[in-house]
Amino acid sequence: MTGARTLSSDAERESAHVAATCDQHLPIDQVSPAAVADLVEQKVAALGGFARRHVPHYADLGLPAQVVLDDLPVMDKSTLMLGLPRTVAEPDLQLEDLRRWVPTDERDGPFQLFRDRYYVRRTSGTTGFVGFFLWDEPQATAASHAQRRLLPAVSELPRPLVAVSPVIALPRYSNILADMHTLPLGLGTTEVVDRLNRLQPASVIGSPAFTASLAEEQLAGRLRIAPRVVHVWTERCLPHQRQLIIEAWGVDPAEPYGTSETSGIAVRCPQGNFHVLADHVHLELLDRNGRPVPVGGVAERVLATRLCGPVQPVLRYELGDVVVRGPDECPCGRPFPTLSEIRGRTRARLWLSDPQGRPLALSAFLLIPVLEDTVGLVRYQLRYDVPGRLEVAIVARPAVDRPRLTAALTEALRAAGAEPPVVAIVDGTIPDLWAAPPGTKDHHVRIGVDESDVEDWLRRRRQSGAADQA
Repeated sequence: MTGARTLSSDAERESAHVAATCDQHLPIDQVSPAAVADLVEQKVAALGGFARRHVPHYADLGLPAQVVLDDLPVMDKSTLMLGLPRTVAEPDLQLEDLRRWVPTDERDGPFQLFRDRYYVRRTSGTTGFVGFFLWDEPQATAASHAQRRLLPAVSELPRPLVAVSPVIALPRYSNILADMHTLPLGLGTTEVVDRLNRLQPASVIGSPAFTASLAEEQLAGRLRIAPRVVHVWTERCLPHQRQLIIEAWGVDPAEPYGTSETSGIAVRCPQGNFHVLADHVHLELLDRNGRPVPVGGVAERVLATRLCGPVQPVLRYELGDVVVRGPDECPCGRPFPTLSEIRGRTRARLWLSDPQGRPLALSAFLLIPVLEDTVGLVRYQLRYDVPGRLEVAIVARPAVDRPRLTAALTEALRAAGAEPPVVAIVDGTIPDLWAAPPGTKDHHVRIGVDESDVEDWLRRRRQSGAADQA
């Protein structure tokens, strides 16, 4: 036993009613802006009403009886976590309860439901704070029903089905993965290739980097499989990775976009746009000043309202992602508004120095376009562990022009107003550049330097300069 269910009887009954409302989704041929807006309004009213009655944080806000989106304050991860137990309907739920429940590596140990009801998803912490989110069976069902309109569910994919890297994306208690073969990274490329040749999968699921490396094995003749379906999860699929997969198997990989907090948000179409499941997750795309962005505009703030899961409401929640608003009508003909780009985390900050010797914070993702435009780059990771030195670990085939790449990265930092640090291009190893912890949202950035580290470094540098002059 993992603990009794502790919702009050009133909350239990109402949560079931709200869950039924939230599991309503528009058929594809009935999707329109007006229909989506009407359904979102219904779901927000149901979720907001439940929160007003059963979640202390929201009960204290004096919300109206009929809650609309504008009545709700913006929420962030630290407030949601540090506000426990007042930010959930589950009584006496402490952050430490969740932290102890989820193992460091979610593949370790037997699987059990928290309080006999919830699968606990942990976020990666790339925004600076690790979050823990409760998912029960009705939520998982609603998320699956929403996404399968644009992307077949795992249970519907042709068999044999093989996951070629540790993909932890669905509640394991739903039995969806019962007949899926899993081949973890630790096997090594040779062993994975041998097993795939024996299994002959019809469907392959994995991270873009690992799947692209297997495509290279196919093109080299060592891997000999013919999957009809390829899904890439857990991180962005870069253009060169997508091209390798298409060349190897003639399949354009399906790519969903989602988070631990919301589950599926959008699905990429053949035109390259991500169609937002807007009646399941409502997005507010805002600039840095909180104003809505136009089509083509860069949204530096993304507020997500998850339209399911009343027990731990996720309402107007700061995702911390940078996205680009795509066309409202996509040439592919599929419905729903779109995102044309998903650029990554806003809070992956490089704390550097400006030319006057003052701390300066820049988004690490301003360097990503430079790297993604580098021909031959298979995998990369920015590593900023020491003030004044930025390492870029790469795997490249063929070899890249390292002095040219160094100069391009340095110039991008200078153009953004920084005194560029030393930029060192180093060899990455396989599978090290893949082996991020399960649940990690963006594997391209590893930052161990914060503002105080840079302030100390600049202070020592000034003192050293003064001593040299003396």
